[in-house]
Amino acid sequence: MSLNQLQTGVQQVADGANPVARSGKTGETIVSELQGPYYENAYRGNVFVAAQTAATAAIATAAGGATLVLFNPSNNTKNLVILDVTVCLETETGQTAKVAFQLAGAATGTTQTLTTPLTGLSSIVGGSNKPSGVTLVSSTFSNAAVPLRYLGALSQAATNTTGVTGVVSFKDEVKGAIIVPPGSYVGIYGLTAGTIGDASIVASMTWAEVNAL
Repeated sequence: MSLNQLQTGVQQVADGANPVARSGKTGETIVSELQGPYYENAYRGNVFVAAQTAATAAIATAAGGATLVLFNPSNNTKNLVILDVTVCLETETGQTAKVAFQLAGAATGTTQTLTTPLTGLSSIVGGSNKPSGVTLVSSTFSNAAVPLRYLGALSQAATNTTGVTGVVSFKDEVKGAIIVPPGSYVGIYGLTAGTIGDASIVASMTWAEVNAL
């Protein structure tokens, strides 16, 4: 049997055995996870988290403002790979505040004002590794963010209102589909068609840091 050949069917093997990799009936390789999908990167200290400690009013895409942002300095040697984003409604003031949110970003441009940093942490609880990506809740960049993907929408009535469905949080499993290379940033922004100022939010991001080739 050649080294690149697969075997179709269930196997029962003992510790120390050298089994052949498994195949499905259409020739696909069968793989199942032992740990979570990000365990290896997390265990090696390459996964980081940041969560707001106070709410900020939702803002539209712009070159700056008060919203959760992940910034990758131009002199960094790592790509920041977004794994997930969570957004929660903290307060709202409109009778029926409804706001769609997007992950938006851009190259930073020539100037960056990093007004209010937010501490990023290792995903290993109590771990000492520090991220090279910079998280902020207030910042300004030369280039305005442009939409990359929609994250979800929040809706909440200010008072009990028949027929108004409340959506007060959502999580987007980005799973590495968005990469923030050195010299760029991403942030969480509300869609301008919504009543943005009605919603105050808290948000968090999880990302992996991988060598930029």
